[in-house]
Amino acid sequence: MELPSQIAQIQIRHVETAALQIQLATLSTQLKELQDRRVDLIAKMMGRIDEVNHILEELGGLQGAEKEIHREWDRIVDGITTAEQTGEKK
Repeated sequence: MELPSQIAQIQIRHVETAALQIQLATLSTQLKELQDRRVDLIAKMMGRIDEVNHILEELGGLQGAEKEIHREWDRIVDGITTAEQTGEKK
């Protein structure tokens, strides 16, 4: 036969175990919410990365066009310089 103190200890353990199970359930819910939020933030970030990549592509195109203008500018300046030098030699 169990002594009353042993029964009380078993009951206390059951109550403690139930309390710990409630804490685990709460933590599990909190963890799930955090994981869902992380997934949402990653999705937003990926959408922004796509936008940034598109902007970078546009900037690359603008830089290429700018370089082309500089080359044409230099060609014209060289032509003017050559024409002036040729005119001076005559």
